Amino acid sequence: MERAARLLRQDELSAGTVGERCGYASQAAFGRVFTQYFGVGPGAYRRQHRERRGVAPAAL
Repeated sequence: MERAARLLRQDELSAGTVGERCGYASQAAFGRVFTQYFGVGPGAYRRQHRERRGVAPAAL
């Protein structure tokens, strides 16, 4: 999960891609385990990290 958190902080990878790189077959399974470990989902974790760094999300 620490590797997943590090990958999420890099911002280039989707949560699904991070889950795949960490060995999860589905984004849902990855999200459940990540939430259990960190207390927030992957998207919320990424947003919290951005806010702490003062970085705005990329424009769509």
